[in-house]
Amino acid sequence: MIQKRLFIFLLLVVSLSFIEVLAVQPPGIPHAFYGKVYFSDGPAPDGLEVIAKIEDEEFGRTTTSGGKYGNPYLIVTDPNNENEGKTISFFVAGYKAKENATFKNGEVTELDLTLDVPSPRTTTTTTVAPTGPTGPVSPLEETTTTISEITTTTIPNITPTVKIDVVKLKIPSEVYAYKPFILEVKLKNIGEAEGSDRITLSLPEGWTADEWSETVHLLPDEETTLHFTITPNNESGEIAVGSSSDFERSGEIFPLVEETTIIPSGITGFAAVPPAIDWRITGITVVILLSIILFLFRKRLSRKEV
Repeated sequence: MIQKRLFIFLLLVVSLSFIEVLAVQPPGIPHAFYGKVYFSDGPAPDGLEVIAKIEDEEFGRTTTSGGKYGNPYLIVTDPNNENEGKTISFFVAGYKAKENATFKNGEVTELDLTLDVPSPRTTTTTTVAPTGPTGPVSPLEETTTTISEITTTTIPNITPTVKIDVVKLKIPSEVYAYKPFILEVKLKNIGEAEGSDRITLSLPEGWTADEWSETVHLLPDEETTLHFTITPNNESGEIAVGSSSDFERSGEIFPLVEETTIIPSGITGFAAVPPAIDWRITGITVVILLSIILFLFRKRLSRKEV
């Protein structure tokens, strides 16, 4: 009985290990949008909120300026790396735009938004207030009419927002495969309000990092620098770092393979290249080995029982 319980316990350990290997998933690269906004009576006024939603969940927002949105981009994020191919809906000042888009990691798309409702506009109302003499009009007096203009301005409900700009990515001039390096990310709050935002890191497949995201809290015009420790494999690729309102991409990075000298049994000058170890392959290999051990162990138990 004890041997059977031990077998079940080991089988559960293998299953949980396999689930954990498959569950780890880095964030996806955001999709950036920009373009013009048109209401039924013309271009959008400044300061209207533009929100991007996927399946009724918000993944990015920005405001209008000069009849456009983006300033420079509306960043639609992919924090769980599961938005690829899904439909994005856009809302301006709470109204749904006619246009939709399909999410694609790392794309930059120009998309004009149109709405079938009038935009908030400045209206002018003119009232006439006649004024006359308080007594009989004398021949030397003139009766005048004073016209007063009352201007009513419709102002959208605009709340100052935090806007974290990814200013610059600083990468070492030489990046070596399987050796960690420090990525510096310079940030600045270019918004009008103090606030927090989550900075998300996206790496080429097979690369790893100590942290995939970090939250910052900045005052208006305040700057800060984040540091991410990244370990690349021997495959080239781009690094992307994004906030809810901006993202920055590196150029193509080609990790160098560093040669190390090994002297086996008096032989010199033999160059060895570190093996390409991918965490997924390692995890699956461990699961397969444990499964084989469990199979042999169970077979041995069966023989003893006989």
